[in-house]
Amino acid sequence: DVWRRTQFANDLLAAKLAMRWRYTRVEVTAAYPGLARTAFLRNARGLPRPLHAVATLLHAACARSARAAADTLVYLARHPQAIGVSGRFFGPRRLEIAVPPAARRADRQTLLWQASEQLTRGHLPSAQWLEPVALRAAAAVSNEPGAPCADDGFDGEPAITRA
Repeated sequence: DVWRRTQFANDLLAAKLAMRWRYTRVEVTAAYPGLARTAFLRNARGLPRPLHAVATLLHAACARSARAAADTLVYLARHPQAIGVSGRFFGPRRLEIAVPPAARRADRQTLLWQASEQLTRGHLPSAQWLEPVALRAAAAVSNEPGAPCADDGFDGEPAITRA
């Protein structure tokens, strides 16, 4: 339940950011890389040994390499064909996922945005600086289609796959 709620909050914030920055050249996407073969179970506390052993085996059998899990994230961040996908959601293997209807609700986005501002007030500078900074940053970044991406590792692979 905690994972589901956290994912929903991420979805709401990604949708809200994409809407707020829609007239800039800043791209906002949400991505779920899938289960990655990492050492996250190594220090699992409170898990009975037999269950830990089974979970470790299942994780090793089902998870993709960290490199494969990062593919969609790197693609969205670096590849010229990923320009113009702001506000969309992606899963493993560059598969586009429909934005959940609940995450498209402006009232829920606004409630979470306001709660986030309340929780971070006093810990972060005023949010008023954010919009002008985003606009200046967007103007300074070249997002021209076909612009070279040095060392991006992409070699004409298919772009985004639709579900």
